[in-house]
Amino acid sequence: MKKKIIIISIVVAVVLLLSSIAVWAFDLPIGEMMGRIYANKNQSQYNEVVAKVYDDDVKMYRIKASKPLYPELSESEILDVYIDSLLIMSDAEAKGFTVSDEELQGFIKEQKEGITHLDKNDNVYILFQDTLEGLQVTFDEYWELDDVVHDYKKFFMNAKVLDQLFNEKGCDSFEEKQVAKTEYLNELREKAKGKITIYSEKLDGGQN
Repeated sequence: MKKKIIIISIVVAVVLLLSSIAVWAFDLPIGEMMGRIYANKNQSQYNEVVAKVYDDDVKMYRIKASKPLYPELSESEILDVYIDSLLIMSDAEAKGFTVSDEELQGFIKEQKEGITHLDKNDNVYILFQDTLEGLQVTFDEYWELDDVVHDYKKFFMNAKVLDQLFNEKGCDSFEEKQVAKTEYLNELREKAKGKITIYSEKLDGGQN
């Protein structure tokens, strides 16, 4: 099934213990697809630019579509999660990380199986069902969409960067990985200084 969908990105982090790479929270492209639905239905409201990261415009729909997965976070905090993920992906590209077709298909298979095991009251499961309804596709058709495959490839590369970082640092526990990732993100933020602009007055009802 071919669908013309606006190419946009939204980052939603979810802890999925499905593989050696996935022991740290990484990005779930369900939010990407939901963001496209938001943008198509609410052009004026959700296409406002709330930040710039290098040459990328971060628009409001990227924040709004991930809110169901981050009900406890403010819009500013969700934006920080998104920016960090953009910086990791940029670093992955700079370092020449690649993902083979075999790796990608294995990764997608794990995510597909993971969704089927979620509780039906889980926010991720609910958002996924809303996405299927919004795109008007079946469960199996969703995983065949070109945009979905593309999104999972990006996020798998993101996870590979973190996996290599943890291996280099000799991290075993979740706490060690958390410290290593925080240090790594601080380094990326420092390198990107002057390249990130946040229009905080547009977030959280203008209360920033």
